[in-house]
Amino acid sequence: MQRHSKIALSTLVLTVCLLFLAVLEVRPPSESFRPSRNLSTLSSVIKNAGSDHGQGHGHPHGRPKTSSGTTSTTSTSPKNYAYATFFSGPLNDTRKDDKYFTAARVLTYQLLHHPDTKTTNNYPLLVLTPHHVDTRKTDVLEREGATVIRTDVLNADNDWVHPARESWSEQFTKLRLFTMTEYERILFIDLDMLLTRSMDPIFDEDVVRNIAQTRSRDTKDDEAPLPEDYVFVGVADAGGPHDEKPDQGDYVNGGFWLMRPDNVLYDHYLSVMNTPGRFDDSVMEQGLLNYAHRSDGPMPHRMFPVGKWNINWPSYGDVQRGAASVHDKFWDPDNADWIDRKLVEMWWRMQGEMEGFWLKAQQDGMY
Repeated sequence: MQRHSKIALSTLVLTVCLLFLAVLEVRPPSESFRPSRNLSTLSSVIKNAGSDHGQGHGHPHGRPKTSSGTTSTTSTSPKNYAYATFFSGPLNDTRKDDKYFTAARVLTYQLLHHPDTKTTNNYPLLVLTPHHVDTRKTDVLEREGATVIRTDVLNADNDWVHPARESWSEQFTKLRLFTMTEYERILFIDLDMLLTRSMDPIFDEDVVRNIAQTRSRDTKDDEAPLPEDYVFVGVADAGGPHDEKPDQGDYVNGGFWLMRPDNVLYDHYLSVMNTPGRFDDSVMEQGLLNYAHRSDGPMPHRMFPVGKWNINWPSYGDVQRGAASVHDKFWDPDNADWIDRKLVEMWWRMQGEMEGFWLKAQQDGMY
């Protein structure tokens, strides 16, 4: 009897072991240790924000400075391509309702984090920022993944320039991007942009990859030498609100252009900038770029197809026709009389997604 009891007990133990092994076989081995997908993503974002993009917080010796006064960084992208924008504001401006600061955060979120519009090639976003901008704002941009580049404001000599709007007074500073020769190509994008898809494929366009030869290196006596070749590609200004696809114009919009950095070209721009009356100063760098790259000049601009990558004065029809980005101050009530309300709703939805993304990061202790 005792022998039968031992056999029964052994059989029971063996059965339990086999059942336990069967459960382990069916259950995904890492299921109980798999972190939340959102938590894992946010953790990666915060970690990369301090390392992959060359942030000041993660660089023990700071960034090298170029002769132009621009603090530069080095891209970790295999092709050394980058996005860039310009963010400024009044001295020591600490307003919580700073719409341009919010726009800078929205653009950062779109280019680096939003699943439908972010870079898939790890291209950094360079935020060119004058030294006087409140560091609490730039700290936020760095924490959210942008590469903040502190720089001196660039202005023309002799105070001959009179911008049409006071808020445009520092726009020549964008030109400092041309000194950042550690990058092969930079796409400049104004802050007030709404993206519909990733911009990465723009770097594969023929007009971007193929270098243009300067037609003639003869310049006016008061202008600095021209480079042997160059890359400067823009989008035509739409000219105003429109329902149909605009015609291809010959005037480059200053809010969206792609170029190859070049110190010779930068010095040429400076000589033009410091020559009174040489270009339309009311629109600042837009006037300068349209003069330097005029169609009948030695370095004519090349254009992206109308409405493919970007368009200003947009309508919802531009989105339906496939525009990768649309350009306007969608948050500005002064635009209410003409701006397409569907685009306004898209903007506020994108801003809400950005705020929700970082709120989740805060709740998870990742921000």
